[in-house]
Formats: sequence, structure tokens, C-alpha cells
Amino acid sequence: MTYFIIDYVYQRGKILATVSNYQTLKMISDRSFLLKYVILYTYEDILFKQPVMVSGQNFEGEYNARQTFIDNVYINENNIDQKQSEEPQKDLTEYNDLFIILNLGQDFCANFYGGIEYNLDI
Repeated sequence: MTYFIIDYVYQRGKILATVSNYQTLKMISDRSFLLKYVILYTYEDILFKQPVMVSGQNFEGEYNARQTFIDNVYINENNIDQKQSEEPQKDLTEYNDLFIILNLGQDFCANFYGGIEYNLDI
């Protein structure tokens, strides 16, 4: 009987960790989708020389499309940061380390290709 209880608790913990990992990866994959629309609405704002206001029959009023997607980008990034800081996810540590190297200003060439020799005399 204790075996089944221990197995249940273990499996439940693994399932919760997997759900958490999928939620984090989903938020990470939403980045490109949100940024794509920020770029598209920025182009439209530039072309029309005014903000694109979206209105429709399924909601009341209108909203600035570009600013809404910019806000969604920041909300998504905050959610990712909160999710990763509240619980260390062992399955995603390699991904997080690579993400930090690629996105936080460290020298990609030095880390992956042995560095670039700079000739300061030129």
C-alpha cells in the first residue's frame, strides 16, 4: 500500500513539473508571435503616419494595436521571469543557460567558437 502512495506522489510531482515546463515553453514560444505583430503594426503606424486603431464587432471601443502588443510582450516577459524565478526547473536549466549566453550580451563567438582575435592596430 505504501508503494502505491509513494508512486502516486512521485508521479504527481513529475506531472506538475511537466505542466510547468510546458507552460514556460509556451510563453517562450509566444515571444516571436507577439514581436511579429509589434513589428507589423509599427510598419503600419509609419506608413499611415498615425497609430492603427483596431475596432470590431466582437468588442466595444477601439484600441491602439501596436501599443497593445507591446504591452503583451512585456507582460509575457514578466510572466516568464516570475515562472523561472519561483521554481527552479531542472529540465530547463540547459536551455536557460544557453538563453542567458545568447541574449544577455555575452560574447557568442567567444563562448562557441573560441573567440575572435581583434587586431587593434588596424
